[in-house]
Amino acid sequence: MPWPKKEKISERKTELEQIINNIPSGVGAYRKDNGVVRCIAANPSFADLIGISPDDLIGKSFDEFTSTVHPDDIAGLRYNSITRLDLYKKTDFTYRRFNSSTGRYVWLHLDGRLVRQPDGSELAYFSYTDVNSLKDTEQELRYRKDIYDLAIQGAHLFVWEYDIKRRRAKSMIRMR
Repeated sequence: MPWPKKEKISERKTELEQIINNIPSGVGAYRKDNGVVRCIAANPSFADLIGISPDDLIGKSFDEFTSTVHPDDIAGLRYNSITRLDLYKKTDFTYRRFNSSTGRYVWLHLDGRLVRQPDGSELAYFSYTDVNSLKDTEQELRYRKDIYDLAIQGAHLFVWEYDIKRRRAKSMIRMR
């Protein structure tokens, strides 16, 4: 089978870039060469999530990429986006990354797949979703539960919990 002409390859590359650039979710592609993971493509939606231009992401190594990840999340991100991806060929993880344009951390959820290429190289594809509103809701629920627990404790009440599946009620320990 003859190799495609350079013009055809260039045309297909432009077509693929247009598709990726119009995906309304963050997308990044990474290549692993000699143990070093580097970004080879990123769409504007991903760049917007982290507050930099897509061109600034291209060529960055994983270590450079993690420089703006919240310190508490770096180890988990490293495990989930490199080790777990190598083991299972897919991964997902939620972490905080600093957005340089807003000056705040943003919660991102990544979903990744590792695809071995015919030449033996490996490409990792990640989608990134802003989950700030989900995290805000979780925090609000924890806050409201704390207030509820304090109200029960202050009123010296017993709390009953009904288990719908087992069709029984049980008395929870009295809050003190």
